[in-house]
Amino acid sequence: MKNFFSYLMAGLFLLAVNAAKAEQTSAPGAKPTPAAVVKHKKAKTAKVKKEVKDVYVCSMCHVKSDKPGKCPQCGMEMVKESTAKSKAQENKMYACSKCGLEGDKPGECPHHCGGKMVEKK
Repeated sequence: MKNFFSYLMAGLFLLAVNAAKAEQTSAPGAKPTPAAVVKHKKAKTAKVKKEVKDVYVCSMCHVKSDKPGKCPQCGMEMVKESTAKSKAQENKMYACSKCGLEGDKPGECPHHCGGKMVEKK
């Protein structure tokens, strides 16, 4: 009789564990099935193709952001990336011989590292 109750308790325990596991897989944070992952990836790439956001970049330290405004590192105005690229193509670009900082003016490095701004080729 003791064996019967032991088996009954073990069965009920397994049933409860299985039910809890099934509930977890339907929870929002649970791992999705492979088919759901494929559907999610397709939906995500479709959204990415539709949403083309402007990218803003700092012309001094090249920090990128999706919002215009001031650079969080140096405080300069962020410009649209396409605008920054076209300005860079129009003007000569210079790079510091020591730290590699890029800029549009020759002379001494703005970071005061002691390097000279030389023309990029």
